[in-house]
Amino acid sequence: MYKKHYNHKSKLKALSLSVTIAAVVATGVPGAVSAQTSPWDPDTEAMLIELFKTQVSVHFENLFVRLPSPAVHKNGIAMAPGKALLEGLGYSIKWDNKERKLTASHPAKPTMIYWENRHEAQIAGRMITKLPTAPYMNEQSLWIPLRLTAEAVGLTVQWNPQDRLITVSDPLALPVFSVSSRADNGIVEPPSALTEFMKSEWKSDVRLNLIPPEYFREKTNILIAAGDMSSLMLLSDPYMYQDELLEGIALDITDKLASYPHLKQLTESGLPAARSIDGRQYGIPRPSDPHDAPFPALRQDWLNVLGLEQPATMDELYAVLKAFVQKDPEGDGKHNTIGMTGFVNHAGLGSFSWVEHAYTGSPDRFSLRDGQVYDNAISAEEKQALEWLARAYTEGLVDKDFPVQSEQQAIERLQQGRTGLSAISFDLAVSLSDDKKTEWVPLPGIQATMDSTPIAPWNTTGNGMYIVSSMARVKPELVLQWLEKGIALSESGEWSQQSDFTDIDQAAVLHLFGRTDLLKSNPTLESLRAEQQTGYESAVAQWRQTSYAGKTLPQASSLWSSGKYAELNSKLEELKLQVILGEATIAQWDTHVAKMVASDEYKAMMKDLSQLVPSK
Repeated sequence: MYKKHYNHKSKLKALSLSVTIAAVVATGVPGAVSAQTSPWDPDTEAMLIELFKTQVSVHFENLFVRLPSPAVHKNGIAMAPGKALLEGLGYSIKWDNKERKLTASHPAKPTMIYWENRHEAQIAGRMITKLPTAPYMNEQSLWIPLRLTAEAVGLTVQWNPQDRLITVSDPLALPVFSVSSRADNGIVEPPSALTEFMKSEWKSDVRLNLIPPEYFREKTNILIAAGDMSSLMLLSDPYMYQDELLEGIALDITDKLASYPHLKQLTESGLPAARSIDGRQYGIPRPSDPHDAPFPALRQDWLNVLGLEQPATMDELYAVLKAFVQKDPEGDGKHNTIGMTGFVNHAGLGSFSWVEHAYTGSPDRFSLRDGQVYDNAISAEEKQALEWLARAYTEGLVDKDFPVQSEQQAIERLQQGRTGLSAISFDLAVSLSDDKKTEWVPLPGIQATMDSTPIAPWNTTGNGMYIVSSMARVKPELVLQWLEKGIALSESGEWSQQSDFTDIDQAAVLHLFGRTDLLKSNPTLESLRAEQQTGYESAVAQWRQTSYAGKTLPQASSLWSSGKYAELNSKLEELKLQVILGEATIAQWDTHVAKMVASDEYKAMMKDLSQLVPSK
């Protein structure tokens, strides 16, 4: 695998070189080539070859220095843009145009003076003469010796001639690396107490990038495309990335996992996000409770007002929604309550897909039965789900705005306090119940009929997978050790014992290290009254009696991400919505499904899905 990553990096270097050449030709290098010069001109080609022979890359390890241009070798000395280098090291600089002199000062570091075209410098009052290369002006900046400057402030400089790479590091600095993760509850404020804990206790300077869930996937793909990946990076759905791409952006960590028992256990856990390629492991699933997924929760306080019991079947639930809409549970005489709200998305019925789940018994469209892929969308149970939703919409029990609402707008509906039921996450239900007036309780289960099997929430794709980026210039062991420590503290419950942690810090802990138990170390749940907590604990206890492990096919994302069968499936999802809104009939649904199943494209799709079934 090391050879594979070496080849990948070589390709990246070649791509970078070609892009740089194009940029040079397009924008011009002062004194070198103009925008009008052809890239195929022999003189230009010779100049570019000579230019890249002198350029060297500089990596600042544990330092935040950003050079606007590559360093350049002159007479065996690496020269770098002085302003960017010195300011990155914390210096204030002053340029004397008359004397052509740059003075750099720092309250705790030696003062440095460089002159243009003079083979000398002054550092801490001591003159240094006979510099092999004199500082010179280029790109409106004085270029100065890199090694001399760095070593003057106690930094170490290493030269790798094979890769033409200079590494500048601070031997006294804490290891610095970056981590990107999804902020599932939207809290992205910097967790200052958590980062300080990691500096003092773990001796690591970690730069966190917490991204809201609504655009996490898009932001992640932009960072990958830009080559700006974090050292440790969460992929929300690792199966979206084809094998070759994943092997290019993620390090093979298989042989390193033996040193990290918690991480090794996660990769062997069978979690949906535990992806491997040819038996090699390219990431670690973020820990999760498999039942941490949106599921119907309803207003228990409304049930109490109306003297109703929690529904167990879809018919009973329908009657509850009808009472919520018609019997004024708010008691304000306005009859302005909404039975059920939610949203739809490009992938299906969104927060209404639980109705399909209740009738088909599967949390996903495609399920595994005896090792075979089954499409629940073509079943008689799918029709029953659509008929239930269509009837509820026609009778005004469903929010009329649901087809055009975003997820955030649906949440705002709930926060307004006029809705009785919605499929929401466990934590969101808890947060909506933080006062004595409003009390949301998740259903412990729901059945299509009394003869049906109760369903439970199930996270079909998992909680994402962390990869160690192949673009990161840190040792993989550094980030793996960090992740191992964090997950170990989550499993022991020690994070919740940090007395100086705020809600922001505890939220970041969940974003970074996940959790395997909805009820364990959940400060939000602990803030509820005892009788409210009992309702949540009862629901989770019921959920745990149901498992869909090995009955879903998360690998299908690899097929959808390629764009195959997109039109075939989008037409089906569009027709579902039309049936619910009364714009299409069940007879039209039957006709469409029959035609779809008979098509060659559908047969090819089912064959492709079958090939994704993991071998036992």
